[in-house]
Amino acid sequence: MEGDGAKRLDVTAQKEEAERFRNQSDYHLQAARDLLDGEASLIAIVEGYYSMLHKSNQALAHAGFKTSSHKCTLLGLRAVFQSSDLAGELQKAMDERLNVDYYIDPGKENTKYTDPEKFIEQTTKTFLQETEERIKQEL
Repeated sequence: MEGDGAKRLDVTAQKEEAERFRNQSDYHLQAARDLLDGEASLIAIVEGYYSMLHKSNQALAHAGFKTSSHKCTLLGLRAVFQSSDLAGELQKAMDERLNVDYYIDPGKENTKYTDPEKFIEQTTKTFLQETEERIKQEL
């Protein structure tokens, strides 16, 4: 995986990067929760995705890798953890984030989109729990 948008981390850097990504994941999850009650609740999907991305990067840091893009993180989940299920869930979340960021018009009536609360409760939290379990198995 090294050289394809990822680099190897030494033991000290693994711990530091894993901690940083854990903190980032927690921060974005809290932001998502905070946004659910506001008038711009769709942005909770964006924050939920970033929580998932950073949790993935935390797992990869524990395995000794740091990625440089969203796509590299997806590839890393598949390669390092041999987990197409986690990578697939992260890809779906990325698609939802892109939909919110670029394609839907929240100002139009009858706009179709994923329910933000359902996304956080069912997609984001489940992914975070499953990824945390993988991290514990690897440690």
